[in-house]
Amino acid sequence: VVVENPKQVVDVSEHDGKINWEKLKSEGIDGAILRIGWGVGYTDEYFDYNISECKRLGIPYGLYLYSYAYDANFAYAEADSTIERLQGYDLTDMSYPIYYDIEAFKAYNHDGAKCTFTAIAVIVRSS
Repeated sequence: VVVENPKQVVDVSEHDGKINWEKLKSEGIDGAILRIGWGVGYTDEYFDYNISECKRLGIPYGLYLYSYAYDANFAYAEADSTIERLQGYDLTDMSYPIYYDIEAFKAYNHDGAKCTFTAIAVIVRSS
């Protein structure tokens, strides 16, 4: 697959520490995907700083939630918690979507069933 005009977009969380956004911008990044938090009600320690720096410097951004959902009810609670957590933020300048990071699905899912995975994806998409 040949990708024309690829973008350099970084994925950041508190695990990256306090980022020097001016330096990243000068190095030519095209955008950032910022972790809002994880699970139900847990906010990334640097989320406020990261979003304010992206806004200040005009860096295109999107958001993501790291999921621990093991069933559709948990996924709904995560989605609802994320919506609540984002109240008060002006996201009208957001360039990328809000992603639901389910990379650890098998590790945290109790049965690992495809139907559970599908139910979680349907809940999140409709939220």
